[in-house]
Amino acid sequence: MIVASAAAATRKQQKRLEGVDARITRGANSVEVKATIGETRTEEIIQDSVVVTTRARDYLVDAQEYDFGSGPVEPARADQIIETINDAEITWITTEDQSDTIWRWHDRQRKIYRIHTVESRR
Repeated sequence: MIVASAAAATRKQQKRLEGVDARITRGANSVEVKATIGETRTEEIIQDSVVVTTRARDYLVDAQEYDFGSGPVEPARADQIIETINDAEITWITTEDQSDTIWRWHDRQRKIYRIHTVESRR
């Protein structure tokens, strides 16, 4: 109980200090959330010992906030996360990471989704 309370308090402060406003859409449905940002880096060695590093943007979203109106749901492929960065709306699309998962739990209490995205270039 103490650990869960401490984790909730830490998450609240993290969202207050580092959170970004984002809109998640799925089809015609959308929800406004306060998310924090993470990054997943992968390295691949290609021919001639050249290392290519890829960075993907991860959104950390409280599972209870991933709710389009009829109760919380899990992130799904092709959900869109829209964030305003430097006065421009940037759309990120949920996608699988190297382990073929769209999301994973970010915390032991299973309260925060870590959602893998790539930027949509339109």
